[in-house]
Amino acid sequence: MDTMKQKELICRAILNGEKYRYKILHKIGEGSFGAIYKAVEVDTLQVVAIKVLKYREGMTFVHEEKQRKRFVRELKICAHLSHPNIVKLIDKGWLNVNKPFAVLEYINGRTLKDTLLSNDTINASRVKKIMRQLLNVIRYMHAKGIVHRDLKPQNIMITSKGDIKVLDFGISSFFSKNSQIVLSDDLSDEERGTPSYARYEQLKNGKLTPLSDIYSWGVILIECLTGYPIFKNCSLTDVLLQQSRHAHVLSLSTIFRKPLATLLNKVLYEMTSVDFDSFIESFDRIDFSNAVYPNKLNARHEYAHIGDSTIITCS
Repeated sequence: MDTMKQKELICRAILNGEKYRYKILHKIGEGSFGAIYKAVEVDTLQVVAIKVLKYREGMTFVHEEKQRKRFVRELKICAHLSHPNIVKLIDKGWLNVNKPFAVLEYINGRTLKDTLLSNDTINASRVKKIMRQLLNVIRYMHAKGIVHRDLKPQNIMITSKGDIKVLDFGISSFFSKNSQIVLSDDLSDEERGTPSYARYEQLKNGKLTPLSDIYSWGVILIECLTGYPIFKNCSLTDVLLQQSRHAHVLSLSTIFRKPLATLLNKVLYEMTSVDFDSFIESFDRIDFSNAVYPNKLNARHEYAHIGDSTIITCS
C-alpha cells in the first residue's frame, strides 16, 4: 500500500495551475526503472496509469542521468506510436528536475503471462488472434523505425475484450531503415532484453536489428501454444549455449505439424530479413486447430505441455 506521503508528492507535482490534474488511487506495478500508479483525471474522470521514474538505492549520479535519458527516450518513442494494440501515451512531464513521468492509457485486463499461468483455455482461435495482433504491432513499429527488443508475455496485456496492448518501451530504440541496425544507445549488456526471449546475436554481441522482435514473436507463439516458455530457469550464459546449439529448434517438427514448424524454424534460426506481406500470408494460412500433434495436448490448455524432454530446463 502506498503511503500518503508518496501519493501527495505525485499529486502536488502533477498540477494544472493550482489545481490537481490527477487523483492517485494506488500503485499497480513496479519494475527496475519505474513505478506505475492507477489514477483518475480530475476534470474528465478518465482512469489512467501514471508511470514515474524510479532510482535504485545507492545509484550514482552518472547512472541516474543515464536512467533519466532512457526514460525520456521511452516517452519520445511512445509519442511516435499510435496503434490500437499499443498502449497510448496521454501526457508527460516532470515531477521535479530529476523525475519525469508519463500518463498512459489504463488497460483493464491482465498480462499474457498471467493468462498463460491461469486455468483459462488458450484455444486455437485465441492464440491466432493474439499472435496476429502482435505481428501487426511489430510491422507497424518497424515501419516507424522502432524496434521494441523486449517483447515477452509480461509486456503484453490482454484486455477485457480479448485484444492485446503492447507495453513497456523502456529499452526500445530507433533503427536505421537503410542498414536495419539499431542506432547506438547507452544500454548495458544486461539491459539488451530478456535472455529467454532475445535473439542470439542480440545477447552475444549486442547486434540489434528488427529481427530481434520477430524472434521474440516466435518464442512467445510457442509459449502460447504449449503453456510453457522454451527456456526455464536459464541464465544468460545458459541461453547463449543452448541457442548456439540450436537446441530450441530441434524438437519443432516433433511438436508442431509441418506448416507451423517450418515457419517457426525460419523465425528462430533461418531468417535474415522479413517480408511482412509474405510472412503474414504464410501465418494466416496455418490451421491452428490442427497445428499441434494430438499426443502433445493435455487438459490444461488446448495446446499444452510439450514434455520435459523438449523444454530446455537449466539447473
